[in-house]
Amino acid sequence: MAAIGDSYSAGIGAGGRLGSVFDLLTPGSDYACSRYDHSYPYIINSDGRLGDKASRNFQFKSCSGAVISDVVDKQIPAIDSNQQVILLSAGGNDVELVNILNQCIYELGVFNKEQVAVIKLAALKKGWAWAENFNWDALARGCDGQLDYSQALIDGDAFSKSLDQIIDRAKSKLASDGMIYYTGYAKFFADDTPDCDKVSWSSWLFKAHDMQRPYEYLTGPRRSRMNKLVEAVNAKIAAAVQKAGTDKVKFVDYDNTDGVADGTVEGYQNQLAQLSLLADPDAKLNLPAGVQSAQVSALHVEVATADQTAAFEIPNLLPDGYGRVFHPQILLHKIIANLVIYNMVSRNAQSHGYGAVQEVATLDTCPYYSDPHSSKNQQIALASYIHPLADPDAWTRMLAMDKNKVSVLVANVLNGPDAKLNDDWNTAIKNAVSSGKRIIGYVRTGYLGVSQQQFKTRLGSGRLSDWVAQIEQDVDMWYKLYPGLMGGIFFDEGWNQCGTVQNDNLYAGLYEYINDNTKRKYPGAYTVLNPGDSMPKCFEDTADTLLTFESSFERYLDNSIYKANGWDAADPRKIWHIIYNVPKGEVGRVAALARQRGAGFIEITNDIMPNPYDNLPAADYMQEVTGSVSGGAPLVAPDPGFPFDNRPGPTYNPPGLDIVSFDYTSASLKWYADGGSFRVAIMGTDTVYNLQAGMREVTIGGLSPGTTYSFQVTALSPGGKIWVTTETKSVKTWDLPDGKTVVNYTSTPSDGSTTIQADVLVPYAFTRLYIWDTSSCNLVKTPAWPVNYNTTNYICAKYMVEGETLYKYSGVIPEGYKNAPWSWSSVGSVSVEVSGYTNKWTLPLGKSTIDTSNFVIQAEGYGPSTNVFQPNPVDGSYDCKGSGMCTTPDLLKWCDHAVNYLQRNDNLTYATFPSSDGNDRLTGNCWGDGTRGCGVFIQGGTKCEISGNDMWHAYQDIRNIGGCDKCGSWHRADGCLVTINYVSGCNNHG
Repeated sequence: MAAIGDSYSAGIGAGGRLGSVFDLLTPGSDYACSRYDHSYPYIINSDGRLGDKASRNFQFKSCSGAVISDVVDKQIPAIDSNQQVILLSAGGNDVELVNILNQCIYELGVFNKEQVAVIKLAALKKGWAWAENFNWDALARGCDGQLDYSQALIDGDAFSKSLDQIIDRAKSKLASDGMIYYTGYAKFFADDTPDCDKVSWSSWLFKAHDMQRPYEYLTGPRRSRMNKLVEAVNAKIAAAVQKAGTDKVKFVDYDNTDGVADGTVEGYQNQLAQLSLLADPDAKLNLPAGVQSAQVSALHVEVATADQTAAFEIPNLLPDGYGRVFHPQILLHKIIANLVIYNMVSRNAQSHGYGAVQEVATLDTCPYYSDPHSSKNQQIALASYIHPLADPDAWTRMLAMDKNKVSVLVANVLNGPDAKLNDDWNTAIKNAVSSGKRIIGYVRTGYLGVSQQQFKTRLGSGRLSDWVAQIEQDVDMWYKLYPGLMGGIFFDEGWNQCGTVQNDNLYAGLYEYINDNTKRKYPGAYTVLNPGDSMPKCFEDTADTLLTFESSFERYLDNSIYKANGWDAADPRKIWHIIYNVPKGEVGRVAALARQRGAGFIEITNDIMPNPYDNLPAADYMQEVTGSVSGGAPLVAPDPGFPFDNRPGPTYNPPGLDIVSFDYTSASLKWYADGGSFRVAIMGTDTVYNLQAGMREVTIGGLSPGTTYSFQVTALSPGGKIWVTTETKSVKTWDLPDGKTVVNYTSTPSDGSTTIQADVLVPYAFTRLYIWDTSSCNLVKTPAWPVNYNTTNYICAKYMVEGETLYKYSGVIPEGYKNAPWSWSSVGSVSVEVSGYTNKWTLPLGKSTIDTSNFVIQAEGYGPSTNVFQPNPVDGSYDCKGSGMCTTPDLLKWCDHAVNYLQRNDNLTYATFPSSDGNDRLTGNCWGDGTRGCGVFIQGGTKCEISGNDMWHAYQDIRNIGGCDKCGSWHRADGCLVTINYVSGCNNHG
């Protein structure tokens, strides 16, 4: 099967854009042609009604902007012969659809004849190659003139002949039993309503060129005329198909399907109004998810010369975000796909001696799904840990996926919700909810601290009650920071042993207790517990869904490794399997195997360890995944309530409560009471922690330094009835020293290793360590990871410690890009010791490799984000002052020459005092035009001296660390200065 044609079959704007931005300038590539993963050819190729997809060969050659000659000369020769199905759309661009949009709707480039002459001359003077062949006359036609011109093109013999030609050439690629499905075009305006008569979507970017030009309005007659143009194009295509013979070509006229065309554009008026703000450089874009990725596409204009054809890239008149509004959206692509498949099925039935299939039986304006609450429907849940700012395209694609197939997304800000709102995540979560997805928040449970790793809470505790308190705190934080948006909680790192001994359900019971409390507090919450491994039946009621496999494709297929639960869930949606490193060709097989194993939820990816969740697979891969499931909705258990209980509780007068200890952000409590459960409240707030019976002490974190808190504990009956309440106890947390959260940081380097130590006074989600280079910091020539110490300046890290692993920076900035990619390679292990507040890292890296006395401690998550630099690049040691002549045009190149011709060795050549033999030493170097220049020199007291190598490095640091783009100085600790400044009378020592 092959797809050829223009943007209608390429699917511009429908779902996720295929290919990579790096292929933008590669003619014919997915990205350059704006092919999308919800185009109707792509949907047809993924449809299970066509049989085993693995046995099909699909060639997708449709290209946005293509005219019929492009399809004939470039696309058809590129597809194989003996095609059984060819999907074709072409002709719209031949009658100048883009020019109609320009003249009648957007007015992005509309001028009168006099203005065209002036602009044309200016463009040719610029030497723009594309300007020589540009259709300048089209800019001055006006809307009615353009409609007349397009009508003439449609009525002309040339258009009919070109349609005959493209059909004839496409037929030459058919197999003996093959068929061409030629799709027409859709009308986009309702012309039976006055609602749009006074609407104009004229871009005011154009108004800057022609302030006197009146707006073009979408009046009823004008909308009706544009619709009739579409009808005329479809009629011409239908006539050409009839002429070619309907045994080989079928015209697919979806425009007559009831309810498709009427008012389609009207639903996008708000988007278009916002898109007009693109022209305002001061405006802040806040576009809907459907138009956020409105990249400017490219037109490939070929200019023939005597000996070669040169390709020039010019901006397209309309970016994808504009063009998609006047193209089929995802729903219409699905309708077209269904209609084409209907014709395939009907033709196949007739060829086997059966009657034609009734069209009404298969074509529907809404895709069919069986009961979304049926236990038979498999669906997709995604551990969508990708930061929205790092990969906005991934989020755009996820949100465009069918909500009945991709029903659940997991949000993870910083190993949980963090303690403050994240604007980027907030926007992504809002957009996801608007798209019909259920967002559940990531909460770490640390295997309750009882696994072999013996994980600790952020406060460094392994006590069960402290884990429960932290888990509840994170659950509450998700719902507090993102109110009205959260659809539930994803409990990660679940411990999958029932209890400590046989018939002891301590751990399973604790997870069930946490789950029940979550549902009572947040009705409708959907919960997932993830041990990533099989679970015994004692866990059946611990969450709505249990994630019982999280490993590789190879392990999933190996029956000697894969472990089943040993019990059957009543509903397959109880079980979720994540399988990574799955080849694209094996997706269907893995999904089927997951269904066989009773998994109602799956996540399949080709990403690999150590982090198989750091990117979303390509659009074609995800199309395979979504095509392998039927879709549904999560099964959410209701609030369990409390059992009936009428027992009187024990009496105390009053029971005791002690504050055992406290520090900057936490307080440890202990009480003396019996109860079915306990409720620990922070008075004056809505913060409450629920603890099981038997738990009589807990450490409460997340408190603010230097603040007074009051606590009270209530003993509850098994039925949730209040038995007794303790007295209230208060405490004031410690003040941070000078407001700092990281203090007492030191480095002890040797040749082959280094010990770095710091006191971290508050618990963080992550504490990273960077080693940075003090020399120049050119991210392109010498790649490194930048860590900003103010808005515009940064140091460049060459090594990083995260967890117990040492990494070396391995990123490379592609040509034309400015941002360094987050890319590191593991180079060794690090010994990490934590005792109280003191963190000690022992690195297998010493001063023989890099100056390890230069480091940054970066802490973030659940505390104020901080970067601690040693040495401090903003300690006032740099200033950017100099002569008023520092703006001299040639100054910078003089400065660079002066420093590059220093005597580059380690001898103390430069000083402010004579040498021992009485000869004056050089103070520096200068370069200029013989009269004026730039000097790089040492100055200060009588003991200032420096080597040429050190002065060269100091020069680079003044530029990069000090941020001085012209003149400036480095104030050394000994009172001396290395200075860059304008000088007169320069004798050009260099």
